[in-house]
This record gives sequence, structure tokens and C-alpha cells, in this order.
Amino acid sequence: MEYEKLQKKYNLPSKKWLVENFSFREEEGLPPLLQAKKDIKEKLSDVSAIIEPLIGGVESYRSYIERTMLSASEKKTLFEIYKKIQSLLWEAEILTIKFSERECAEWIKKVRNFWEESSPLMTEIFRNLSVKWQKYRRKNEKTVYHG
Repeated sequence: MEYEKLQKKYNLPSKKWLVENFSFREEEGLPPLLQAKKDIKEKLSDVSAIIEPLIGGVESYRSYIERTMLSASEKKTLFEIYKKIQSLLWEAEILTIKFSERECAEWIKKVRNFWEESSPLMTEIFRNLSVKWQKYRRKNEKTVYHG
């Protein structure tokens, strides 16, 4: 019930929206906005870890193959989403150092806007990757020993 009061005060997303999108759960002893920040930050970190190998950097067999499955446009879209997630995560760190109820509420609203815009794009790209994996066939390449 405490979150609902803050929702009205700051025009926050509904508790139901937070539960559906970020597995929000109010815990006794923790202010609801801090719990929302914690749950949101956890999911954003998870999504960031999914995107990072798709746009470069972390090299694995999976990421090597998946990057070939993505179009240049999809990579660009994911990079733009990744940048926004990183910015939001750093804003959350500022709130960890210096908490303000009003600033935390503003951050949650910023996340809502980002998520509403970006989650359909990520869903489409991730769905395309799933389909491409179903159809993927390894190329018959000769292995060359470099040693």
C-alpha cells in the first residue's frame, strides 16, 4: 500500500507494471522506491549482459555466431539501447550514494519511458535470433592448427 501513495505523489508507473516488467516485490523494512530501484537495476544489468556480447567486446563461440546473425541495423539498435541502459545504471549508482525520494521517482519514470520504447525492439531482435538459431547449420570448415 505504501507504493501506491508514492505512485500518486510522483505519477509513477503502477505496481502491476513494475511487477510484470521488473519482478517488483515490496519487502518489509525497505522503502518501496529503494526496492523498485533494486529490482529495476537487477533486470537492466541482466539485459545489458545479454546485449554486450551481441554488439562486441566479449568473445565466445555463441557471440561470434550471433553477431553474424544480426543485421547492421539490429546491431545499431542494440548499441543505442545498451548506451541508454548504461546511463540508467550509472544514475542508479548516484542514487545509491545520495538517495532522494524525488530523484528516485524521476529515475523510475525515466526507466518506464525507456522500457516502453525499447522492450518491443529487443523482443523483436531476440525473437529473430531464436528463429535463426533454429535454422542455423554449421558450415563445413576445415580446422587449421595454428601452433
